[in-house]
Parts: sequence; C-alpha cells; structure tokens
Amino acid sequence: MMKYKSVSLLFLLLTACTPELEKMATKVDVPTKWSTEKPWQAIMPADNVTKGAWWEVFKDPELNKLEIEAIKQNSNLKIALSRLEQAKYSLSLTKSNNYPQVNLVANSSRLALSQNKPSYSSNPNATQIAENDVNFGLAVHYEVDLFGRVKNTIKSAEATASQLQADYENLQLLVGAELASEYFNLRELDSEIKVIEDNIALQHKALAFVKARHDLGLATGLDLAQQQALLDTTILQIDALARQRAEIEHALATIIGIAAPEFKVLPSMLSLNLPVVPLAIPSTILERRPDVASAERAMASANAQIGIAKAAFYPSVNLTPTMGLDSSTASTLLQSSSFFWSFGVSIMQPLFDGGRNRSNLKISESGYKLSIESYRLTVLRAIQEVEDGLTGTLIMGQSQKNAQISIESGAKVLDLANARYEGGIGNYLDVILAQQSLNIYQRQAVQIRGQQYQIAVYLIKAVGGRW
Repeated sequence: MMKYKSVSLLFLLLTACTPELEKMATKVDVPTKWSTEKPWQAIMPADNVTKGAWWEVFKDPELNKLEIEAIKQNSNLKIALSRLEQAKYSLSLTKSNNYPQVNLVANSSRLALSQNKPSYSSNPNATQIAENDVNFGLAVHYEVDLFGRVKNTIKSAEATASQLQADYENLQLLVGAELASEYFNLRELDSEIKVIEDNIALQHKALAFVKARHDLGLATGLDLAQQQALLDTTILQIDALARQRAEIEHALATIIGIAAPEFKVLPSMLSLNLPVVPLAIPSTILERRPDVASAERAMASANAQIGIAKAAFYPSVNLTPTMGLDSSTASTLLQSSSFFWSFGVSIMQPLFDGGRNRSNLKISESGYKLSIESYRLTVLRAIQEVEDGLTGTLIMGQSQKNAQISIESGAKVLDLANARYEGGIGNYLDVILAQQSLNIYQRQAVQIRGQQYQIAVYLIKAVGGRW
C-alpha cells in the first residue's frame, strides 16, 4: 500500500508543477468607419457565411463558366489542395498521440546458452540446455500528458491545418480575382475594338464623301489625303489591340489550366451595369478575409509551440503495461499458469541539456512575436486595400460621368465641323481633328468602364469574397 501512496503523492506534486501557457492578447487598432461616403449596400456579417461564387454578381455567363473551370483545373489550386490534405492527415497522426499505443506481440524462439558463460563455468557438472519460448500478449505504451506537451502539439497541428484551409480559400479568391481581372481586360479590349471598328465605318463613309466632292472639284487633294491617312491610322489601332487581346486570352488559358492554342473566348462587350459591392465596418471585414484568418491561425500555432517548449523543462511520464501468455511449448500456452503481466512507469526529468530547452523556448517565443507582427501587417493591408477600392470606385464613377460629357461635346463639335465644311466655310482639317477627338473620348470612356470593373473585382477581393 505504501508504494501506491508514494505514486499518488508523486502524481499530485507533478500536477502542481504543471505550467500554464500564457495567453498573450493581440490588439490591432482598426477604424470604426471608412473615409468615403457609402453608395453601397450595408450587410450583416457573420464568420460562418460562405463566400460562394462571388463572380456571379457580374451576371456574366461566360465568366461564370471560366471561374468554375479554373477551380477544377488550376494547377496552383491543385497543389494547395494536396498540401491541405497532407495537413489533415498529419493532424490525425498527431491526435493519435492522445491515446495509448497497443501492440499485439507474438514470439516463438528456441534458446541454448553458452557453456562458457560465468554461470556454467562455476559449475563443472553443468550441461548445455536448449529450451523453447513461446509468448503471445499485448504491449501498451502511454504518455501521461501532465505538462501539456501532447495537448499543445495537437493544438499546433490543428492551427496549422486550419491555416492551410484558410490559405487554400485565399488562393481560390486570388485565382478567381486574377481570372476576373484578365477577363474584364479582354472585354474592355473587345469594347475598344468595337469603338474603333465603328469609327472605321464612319471614316470609310467620310472618305467616300470627300472623294465624291473631290471628283466634283469641291474638295482638294489634301482633304482626300488627310481623310485617307486618318483611316489608315485608325486601322493600325485595331492591330495593336488585337495583339493585346491575344496575350490576355493566353493568360486566361494558363490560369484555367488549358494550353493556350486550345483556348478561345469569343468577343463580347462590357456590360454597362456594374454590381454594387456590399460592405461592412472595417472590423467586420477582418472576419471575411482568408489571409487574415490564416495569419491568426499561424499565430495560434506559434502560441502552442511555446507550450511544447515549456513542457520540455518538466518530467515526461510514460506507462508501459504488458500482459500475455508465455510458455515453453505451444500446447501449454493457453493454460492459466502461462499468464503473465507487468506494469511499468518511467519518469525522465531533464537535468542538463547544454541550454537546448532554453534555446527552444526562446525560439518559440520569438516565433510567436513574429506571428503577431505578421498578423498586424496583414490586418493593416486588408484595411488599406478596402479603402483603396472604395476611393477608386468613387473617383472612377465621377470619371465615367465626365467621359460621357466629353463624348457628347465631341459629337457636337464633329457635327458643327462637318456642317461648316459642307457649307464651304470650314476647313477639312477641323473635321479630321473632330473625328480624332471623338475617337479618343469614346476609347477613354471604354477604358474607364474597364477600370471600374477592375476596381469592382479588387474591392470584392479586398472584402474577402461575396457576402
């Protein structure tokens, strides 16, 4: 009985020495509101709301199809998914340390001792004996987690797996945003090409008109040459845009995971209806950003590493019970007299390690401080990106209005220049300049519309996807 009391007393003493892992709070000051006025919808954020197919807000069937293909075929996403699967299996492996390891042990051997052993040499009449040994049983090993080593190892593995899950979601968001950005670049070029093609059609008509006047002696050869030069220059613009379009189309193919020669997107114009991006106050945005979630879980994993390092300063306690059957012959193995058992407890307390455990603890604490600053930086960047997106949305919205006014003014100038020229009181150079100016205004409007789509994608990415 005294032995059991001693073990119980030792258990209580060891438990009393168990260190508590410090809870280090991380505070990041975030603003209570955005600096710009809100022309967007308010939302009620929740951490468990799925981000979903955020690209559907653009109501573009072709974009929807490409995004789904990218999720299935993008190589970077496949790599990240494999890493996530590895982390989940690694977590299962780590959690197994929380349970006893039970092994089935079976052995059969025949043994003969050397006659030159001391036990034989001291007895001159001893003869060499050969004997059989057959045993069958269970061997158990279990680490008593008094000081949190196993518990914190599991916490660290859980945080790492959760971090990789957030990294995968973040990569999905980044790939989807990159694809949408390139897609709208393509559509902006399609719209710009359409503007130039319309201008080419008008310039062909203008050229025919000037040629007819020239044949009648009402226009000079200079007027005809100027209109022809303008038409040739405008046609060259199509070639430059077509080259840019091909490069973007090839980039889209790579994002989706298709060989560039096998991928084509038919031309289509930009829609005039931009989606409204729902928004929340800055603090709730942080609940939606997968990169912020990843940084927070990296911090949790680093915090658990401190607990593991601290546990190394304290004793490790292992229980090793064994039970089974042991006999010299297989025929008597199942008899009750063959039963045996043992119960062992091993305790190992570090006394001198040359500073290894102290260094490991300092490394863990430094790693945790590093993860805190990484988390803070991620939060600040997230807030900056949203603020940039909001500012860009407002500025480009005003730019689009101004561009439309420029188009209307340019069209009036062209009408007046044509009327003056046809009436014989104007110079055809004025008509040329008016045509060039209107073409520039129209292309600028299309480019601004394309930038509005880019900012919408950027803002959706900045708020962490779709609410």
